[in-house]
Amino acid sequence: MKAAKTWCIASLALVAGLSSASCGKDEVAGNGTGAMGTIIPPGGSAGSGGGRTMGGTGGTGGSAATSATKLGRACVTDKECEDPTASGLKCITSKDAVLGDGAPPKGLCTFPCGSDAECTAFGAGALCYPFGSGTDAGYCVESCTFGMPNLGEAKCHSRPEFTCNPALLGPTNATCTTTTDCQAGELCLDGACNIVFPACLPGCRGDIDCDDGMYCDQSFLSGVCVTKKQTGKTLGEPCTVPPASGPSEPDECLGFCQADDAKGVKGHCATTCGLGNQCAYNTTSKKYDGLCLYASVLTADTGDLGDFGFCTPTCNCTSDCNDATLACSLLTQALPTDASAGDAFRGAGLCFAPDAMTKEYNQCTGSAGAGGADTGPAGASAGGAAGVPTGAGGAGGAP
Repeated sequence: MKAAKTWCIASLALVAGLSSASCGKDEVAGNGTGAMGTIIPPGGSAGSGGGRTMGGTGGTGGSAATSATKLGRACVTDKECEDPTASGLKCITSKDAVLGDGAPPKGLCTFPCGSDAECTAFGAGALCYPFGSGTDAGYCVESCTFGMPNLGEAKCHSRPEFTCNPALLGPTNATCTTTTDCQAGELCLDGACNIVFPACLPGCRGDIDCDDGMYCDQSFLSGVCVTKKQTGKTLGEPCTVPPASGPSEPDECLGFCQADDAKGVKGHCATTCGLGNQCAYNTTSKKYDGLCLYASVLTADTGDLGDFGFCTPTCNCTSDCNDATLACSLLTQALPTDASAGDAFRGAGLCFAPDAMTKEYNQCTGSAGAGGADTGPAGASAGGAAGVPTGAGGAGGAP
């Protein structure tokens, strides 16, 4: 396992259109372009030996979920991690900034490692994930599988501050031109199909998930709590994508600047998240600016609660979306129905690319009339047990 740098996914295609994503902090420099997701594993491209190397023609993709142990649970002390079936687990607390430069939100039962073999004692399929750069050292994390968990299983211990994210990449000897040439759970990179290995990784939804004096790092696929206060534009605000020749962070956003199209430099501030979870907590309003409903190319067909996605801005009217390609729609099957949960969001609407069936939701003070759509754009149907829409609209339809 190489751990030269935390890797990134660039140019992720959303369900119904392309929207490229720049790399996040401490990731391989450069912004990818193209119509499919691209994974750059630790230590370089798949062709240069970074990440896993898999023989054969490729499997079904993904990985087996870690068996039920205390690996990955929240904790405050080592005692909370004691497990007779997985002896040796220790607690990294929410103040211990040892995961790269951050700490796990609400703590993490884990064990330091240098290879996957050192993690198998803590659960079948457990991975050794390199959080930092310039080292082969990592920490054991739960593996997970995109899609509905098996009966009785709780993906990532049902932790909303953790996400089933793409973690490692395994090139196969199957050739490809596009991702459609590969099997489910694989991506086409450098002409070869690559298996994606997901794992349960930190995914703080904002400072609300971090201890006092700690702040949520919402840069691309980060999700740890850091000691430096994070500043920048909030979810959905316009931004300029950093040039490929320079570092992707810091940029203008609290999260990262996601391009509106594959060739342009104009974009909107975005953040990654777990499908169906609240996201982009705003410390000023004390509300969540978004709900995680934009599926990625990896989770478009099978995504379930807690799987890798992008934060969908909530809204009271279309002007809240900050994007001329989006409209504020009221999707009643997506937002929580009880009043107390609904009050946790910036607005009751969601920003999606409109179509002929879209009725604009309009509850902004001073706006002409009060709308009230009870249906979203075509394609925004419930997806899996999470009940999350997976229709993301056209190009630039997501931040």
